[in-house]
Amino acid sequence: MLKSGFFRESGWTRKAREKTEHAYRLIGRGHLRRAERVLREAVDIDSGYAEAQSKYGWVLAKLGRDLDVAEAHVRFAVELEPKNPRFWEDLSAVYLKKGELRCALVAVLRAEEIYPKKDPGVELVNGTIRDAMGISAEGVREISARARELYDEVGLRSRGRLMAGALKYLFEGFKRGGSRNE
Repeated sequence: MLKSGFFRESGWTRKAREKTEHAYRLIGRGHLRRAERVLREAVDIDSGYAEAQSKYGWVLAKLGRDLDVAEAHVRFAVELEPKNPRFWEDLSAVYLKKGELRCALVAVLRAEEIYPKKDPGVELVNGTIRDAMGISAEGVREISARARELYDEVGLRSRGRLMAGALKYLFEGFKRGGSRNE
């Protein structure tokens, strides 16, 4: 019998976790291609292990490979664990690599919303996006406010939180300069 608050990890999840931990070590040593293969195995072992999904997508993006596939893996991780700021940060990195700067900004703002303490990784991504977009910190706040307004207008908010699945749809409004109702 398990004590309250504890869970039993399945054998498949344990294997996927071990592979993912190995991949982190490979990433730390700069072996991204090997980490990609190990993370692919982890995802194949347990597709519901969000950590493997997110990091696999991040590695694909870092290598510049299959950016749409990378986005799908990280978005799946965000759907599995929407309150994990690392997954939102990975999603912002994928969008940044794809050149979708506004989507990257919304994702990094979501990471900051979940974990409001100054995280160096989030700050770095946020600064990179702001520099690429040529906007100030005030401009970031304006974009964030407009994103929330658009979400409210089109009903794409979920319990007051920005969700990854609607980012592309949301930014169609930015591209047109308004909402879908205009």
